[in-house]
Amino acid sequence: MIIHRMSTEAPEPPVKFYKAIALAFLFLTIVLLGVVIFITSKRATITILTKQDNESINLSVSIGGAGQRAISGLVTSSKFTFSKEFAPTGDKQVEDQAKGKATIYNKTGATQTLVKTTRLLSADGVLFRMATAATIPARGETIVDVYADQKGVFGNIGPTSFTIPGLSLEKQKVIYAESKEAMSGGVHTVGVISSEDLSNAKIEFESAAVEEFLKSFPLNEGMERVVLLGSEELKFDRAAGDEVESFNISGVSTMLVAEYRTSDLMNLINQEIRARIVDGTERYLSLSNTPKVTLTNVDLRNGLATIEVREEVAVTLDANSDKLSPDHFFGKSRDEISRYIMGLDHVANVDVKFFPGWVLTAPNAADHISVVVKSVK
Repeated sequence: MIIHRMSTEAPEPPVKFYKAIALAFLFLTIVLLGVVIFITSKRATITILTKQDNESINLSVSIGGAGQRAISGLVTSSKFTFSKEFAPTGDKQVEDQAKGKATIYNKTGATQTLVKTTRLLSADGVLFRMATAATIPARGETIVDVYADQKGVFGNIGPTSFTIPGLSLEKQKVIYAESKEAMSGGVHTVGVISSEDLSNAKIEFESAAVEEFLKSFPLNEGMERVVLLGSEELKFDRAAGDEVESFNISGVSTMLVAEYRTSDLMNLINQEIRARIVDGTERYLSLSNTPKVTLTNVDLRNGLATIEVREEVAVTLDANSDKLSPDHFFGKSRDEISRYIMGLDHVANVDVKFFPGWVLTAPNAADHISVVVKSVK
């Protein structure tokens, strides 16, 4: 009898099975490597164009008082005498007697005396008179002042010849006159003062008086002075409706004065600027040359004054602001980043670029996000 022994050993796996496992492992390795490369190569560049804007700083500052917005100083008053001349803006045409000069010729052998107001008749029949008496030497000539007999523009004549009607017809042939230049002044313009002229002149006078007062009293180095015009005692030398070339305003003005150190005021302004940087997005570039300071209130008894200060400050976006840190852009799309950046102050434009080009969102690594801030004029 033949006995058959059954084998208990498992059959060997086919080679194809191991090959499939190896290929799967290789595929997963490649995929994992691709994911790592994708993650490590993902980049974002955000370029921000910023603009410079002007911001007004307005402060109410106490001089001589106490408090956060107070500086030391001197408050006084002074009397100041001043006068200024003004010209009226209105005018009108006024008729007058044309005037000029004429040369009288004497072709005779004897002197000829002509009295004041002697008539001279032009070739066109316009009558003039001598302004003074004159003696014309024999075979000589004399220049005299003449004026038109009547007022009006018709007296404005050009160079011409004149006869002297008061002489005999024979003498008129040898004693005569000529003008070498035109006669003028038959009509001239005179200024007429209006009520508006007086009102405007008063405003200009007050401004000029303060300016002249400030020039008259030199300041110590590092000090500033502001003036408020107090009471006035003014005199106008002309009234509305007067026909004049000019008029004058004079009088005594009370000047209310406050003096302070420039550095003290600038320290307050700088404190105000620092206080306004709340969210840390702004960077202050520069102040205007000189703040505009107006004296608004004076208490002479207590030596106190109030000034209103206005300063223009140039500001822009701070490139080092926390709001521009890369973590604000993790995983965001181009549109989301653009909307966020354009929502900040002082931004003119923004350009967002991802790498590789088919990437749709920003990486989640800070060192893979570059934020570039450029300023434009």
